[in-house]
Amino acid sequence: MNISTALHYRTLKYLMQHLARVAERGHMTGMTPRNVAIVWAPNLLRCKELEVGGVAALQGVGVQAVVTEFLVCYADLIFCDTLPQVGNLPHPQGNAVC
Repeated sequence: MNISTALHYRTLKYLMQHLARVAERGHMTGMTPRNVAIVWAPNLLRCKELEVGGVAALQGVGVQAVVTEFLVCYADLIFCDTLPQVGNLPHPQGNAVC
């Protein structure tokens, strides 16, 4: 891993862990994991094809939001330094609340 890649990884890790903490307080702020993802996804996963607009852009934004929501919900697991025991893994739920 080169230095640039390591810096990008650390930045993503820090941001996702922060957004996960924001989402944990969603019951007070309204910023649930899904809402955090809707707000942040277009900035985190930007691509030129989606900037043109149209129906494809709207579908692409939905995919971006799902990926971002997953990163927010599982930030502690994705960015952990050691692998957890299989029995301790969280089980995904429909309409993620984390």
